[in-house]
Amino acid sequence: MTLGLQFGLFKTYAVPSISAVLIKTGQFTSGFTTCNRRYDDTDLIIGEILCHGDMDHPRSKLAIRRLNWLHGHYKISNEDFLYTLAVFACESVQWVKRWGWREMTWSVKLI
Repeated sequence: MTLGLQFGLFKTYAVPSISAVLIKTGQFTSGFTTCNRRYDDTDLIIGEILCHGDMDHPRSKLAIRRLNWLHGHYKISNEDFLYTLAVFACESVQWVKRWGWREMTWSVKLI
């Protein structure tokens, strides 16, 4: 699962408009710590949204507000937001399906 999420984050770097924002903000050039923090922040925020299973849950809403605040300082297209969201929603499942040692259970896919 973790490798799938990491690979998903890596895939977003291949989109020219996304990597241009990351370069402009120093997210690529600030070293390993910045990239690792970006992954950890993404993992925590997405995990907070998913663990409640309801976008209307107060904690999910708070996580979404935080995500929007973090990205609100930059000019990011809706298409880039949607692509990134789709990658995080699907990539880890696809990764495990292809490379995992067993099939994911339905409950794990929902997490």
